[in-house]
Amino acid sequence: MASKMNPGKLGGSSPRISDLVEQLTVAKQEIEEVQAVIVGDRVTTTSGAAYQLQTVNVNAVVVTGSAAANTVTLPAGLMTPGQSIAVVQSGAGRTTITPAAGVTINSVNASVSVPAQWRAVSLLCIAPNAYVALGV
Repeated sequence: MASKMNPGKLGGSSPRISDLVEQLTVAKQEIEEVQAVIVGDRVTTTSGAAYQLQTVNVNAVVVTGSAAANTVTLPAGLMTPGQSIAVVQSGAGRTTITPAAGVTINSVNASVSVPAQWRAVSLLCIAPNAYVALGV
């Protein structure tokens, strides 16, 4: 990302306050853009029995709030290596993450369920259609 800041305006012996305010405003916007990319700025909340992960969920968080058992499906081709999705179980119903045909989720003990209420599983893409489930 190319910086929009103009350090030339700050040169000289006494910068104008308006120039400093402009520079700080630009810097703040750039920091917010970077934070949105790093942490993901989207949270999707579901409450039904089934949810299929979508592009909008990549590098973001999905919160399942169902009182009954529910399933989150990981479709083929959703992510590229290095991308991830966090799935948080906020409801009492057990959240199971199911891979679609052609998708492999690797995890300890072959578990693909969120361990308990208020716990999370992150799905980290390590190769096309290959994932590691972290937090199980």
